[in-house]
Amino acid sequence: MAFSASCDRSKPGNIQNGPTPTSDEPDDHEDPKVTEYDVPNNTGISKISYYTVTSGGKVRGASSLISESTQITPELVLSYFIDSLEDESIILELDEVKVDESVCIISFTRTINDIAALGKDFESAVLDAAAQSVLDNFDDIDGVSFRIEGEAYATANYSIKPDSIYMGK
Repeated sequence: MAFSASCDRSKPGNIQNGPTPTSDEPDDHEDPKVTEYDVPNNTGISKISYYTVTSGGKVRGASSLISESTQITPELVLSYFIDSLEDESIILELDEVKVDESVCIISFTRTINDIAALGKDFESAVLDAAAQSVLDNFDDIDGVSFRIEGEAYATANYSIKPDSIYMGK
């Protein structure tokens, strides 16, 4: 079953629509980790941090405010990542997200081929941003693996076996 992460913005607990860049200057591999000073205590508001990719292929840190009661899952983090791509007119859909032991398996729909058509560097930026978004938010996830509709990840630029770790800690 395919789904677009843009549907996730209507989830209860979402306070702010859209990503908020952590700086005005695009910076490759900016650290989006939240400090204790970002959101005042006892407000019922928390911050979710993730990476995004600009239409020019730059990886940037981003964050959005969410309800403190919202359970942060890999799927939720990736939905914010996907939404941030849509803000740049980049369409990507997730097929499935699951965690098997300490590996997050991210399966895209065939829309990843549209990303691949933009070039290997752009596809790499998207994969790096997705993987790093998950790894930075979950201490119990040690690696990220990619698939396309549950099968091996194969595009014009990459061929990744289903059990291969694309990025790890």
